[in-house]
Amino acid sequence: MCNELAFRFIFLTLLLLTLGLRLYYKQRSNTHLTRGVSPHRWKALAHTEGKGRTILWALGMGLTWIAMILYLVALPQLSWTQLPFPEWLRWLGVSLCLGAIPFLVWVHRTLGKHWKTTLKVAQDHSLVTSGPYRRVRHPMYTVLITFNIGLSLISANLFVVIGFLLLILLTFARIPLEERMLLDQFGEEYRAYMQRTGRLLPRLRQKQPTHTLSTDPTST
Repeated sequence: MCNELAFRFIFLTLLLLTLGLRLYYKQRSNTHLTRGVSPHRWKALAHTEGKGRTILWALGMGLTWIAMILYLVALPQLSWTQLPFPEWLRWLGVSLCLGAIPFLVWVHRTLGKHWKTTLKVAQDHSLVTSGPYRRVRHPMYTVLITFNIGLSLISANLFVVIGFLLLILLTFARIPLEERMLLDQFGEEYRAYMQRTGRLLPRLRQKQPTHTLSTDPTST
């Protein structure tokens, strides 16, 4: 029981720390039109990603938050949702989250004002290819997926694992939309950028230039 309370405390601390960082950089990037869960944000999501995907995002986010709250409240009736993860695996989740946080700061500092929570290219938007974007086209997604996996392992909770798994799948489904948007915006510049970078991890071998659409982006 003592260990379980410790893991819940670690889970909550890491979650609040990451949310605080995201809110801080959201304020700095002046993304006032997509702040929080306002109707403006969901309207923008529906416009760029379609109503179906937007509904799935809303459901995924809602279910994940409910799952996390239930896990933290630790109702005795839900003890059956705890998975038999070994302690070392849960500490591995802690390590993944702690390792992801510095990279999250790095990605946000690199993106600066170009960070948006919806798929939208501003008029003054330029292609970001410095910092973590020099080798990876979606480092923000890489960091968030890593963090979601880490929190899932820490919780060892069935509902939390399902919630984060759904968000990860939705993230993978979102990537092609972002890639097409950036290809439309930047054309050959972005196509060349795709040839020398990896999608979520650095490319081990650089691709030879081709004329096919092996897509990937740079603003998340």
